[in-house]
Amino acid sequence: MATTRDAGFTLLEVLVTLVIMALALALVAPRFGDALPGVELQAETRKVVAMLRHARSKAVLLNQDIQIQLVEEPAALSISTEDEPYRPPEHIRLELSAGRVSAAAEQPIIDADQAIRFFAEGYSSGGSITLSREDGRRASIHVDWLTGRVSTDD
Repeated sequence: MATTRDAGFTLLEVLVTLVIMALALALVAPRFGDALPGVELQAETRKVVAMLRHARSKAVLLNQDIQIQLVEEPAALSISTEDEPYRPPEHIRLELSAGRVSAAAEQPIIDADQAIRFFAEGYSSGGSITLSREDGRRASIHVDWLTGRVSTDD
């Protein structure tokens, strides 16, 4: 009776291959951010858009005014009802340009040049936030004063 060896891989061979692939991925993955700088800027822009939309929804839901302001150096965005501000990566710069404040506002904005307010009725003071990288790439986020709608330049 002749014995034939089964075709395939041993468990050891599969494990060694997986370890080599994991090491290669661990070395290559951090470089994707450097290779695709626009992707990181888009991701950070989406985070700020989500934060602004969350603040507007929270203002309507809680029936109270909520303010987004630019704080500290390096710049960070803070929601008046949250403890931790949003901090972008060090190489991304934030700029906030506030719009007009409605006469219907019951409380004045802390610093009209550095804040966007969402009112309980759903509208806002308006304004824009610009994220920029050192390489010149920029993304702008706009808040409509009448509707409180948050949009990007995409």
